[in-house]
Amino acid sequence: MPWEVLNDILLDEWKLLQLELDEEGSQNKRVDLYWLQFMEMQEFNSSPKYPTVTKIVKAALLLSHGNADAERSFSSSCRTLTERTLNSLMTV
Repeated sequence: MPWEVLNDILLDEWKLLQLELDEEGSQNKRVDLYWLQFMEMQEFNSSPKYPTVTKIVKAALLLSHGNADAERSFSSSCRTLTERTLNSLMTV
């Protein structure tokens, strides 16, 4: 990660976060909206309540969760590529 994460602080924040009550029905939300409710929580001085956990969750949500787009492209190219097209491409 591009920043240093102190394990003790992360563990403390994680334990406190587990004690928080999530919004009713939030288990049925998209994962990014579920975590947003915790990311928006603030201390009394308007600082983020869980800054370290927020950084970790944001980094995890940025990761690619699959390759469906690439697979979809391969599937569509298989439908358009015929033996004649392949022979023409090989000739070129």
